[in-house]
Amino acid sequence: MSKVSDKKEKKRAALLEAAFKLFTTKGILRTSISDIVEDAGVAKGTFYLYFEDKYDIGKQLVFQRISKIFKTATEAVQKINILDFEDKVIFLCDNILAQMKEDRDLLKFVTKVMDWNVFKKSIIENQRDEGFDFLGEYDRVVLHSQKVKIDEPEIMMFLILEFLSSVCCSPLLYNDPADIETLKPYIYRTIKDIIKRHAVVIEEKEV
Repeated sequence: MSKVSDKKEKKRAALLEAAFKLFTTKGILRTSISDIVEDAGVAKGTFYLYFEDKYDIGKQLVFQRISKIFKTATEAVQKINILDFEDKVIFLCDNILAQMKEDRDLLKFVTKVMDWNVFKKSIIENQRDEGFDFLGEYDRVVLHSQKVKIDEPEIMMFLILEFLSSVCCSPLLYNDPADIETLKPYIYRTIKDIIKRHAVVIEEKEV
């Protein structure tokens, strides 16, 4: 990477970090572009070299932060070589929850900004630039199975992610109505029910 490219990347990274901090503390609606550039220590014109507006930087933050979580989770799934489809999805969810539990700022950000349309759009638009193909990894690591075929896999993913993001916020942040470990059996029971509505077992051919 050239010195010029390195300098540009550092400015972009500074803007992303500033936006992340401000969005998690003030929320995206109460944060202005002026707030972001002041916190990042760059000129306002520099912001528009990388982002269209504060919602654009919010979308890119969603992809950057969430894709990192999914990348870590999918890598963990592969390391232990889980074969059962249902167990694979539950392990993936458990890993995601563990990461969210360790990063309260990220959890606050997700609850303030996360939206399925924003998430999906940011994944599709930015996956090549960021070097992580979320949809490809979801298909290869999570959906790939010799014994299970998924009916409407995108809808299944939508239901599981929406359920996790809406149900797990209060337990993770405030232990309300109970801590996350107490609620996990109930959470995973519901996820298994979602999977069962979408998974069709493929009968093995007799040799």
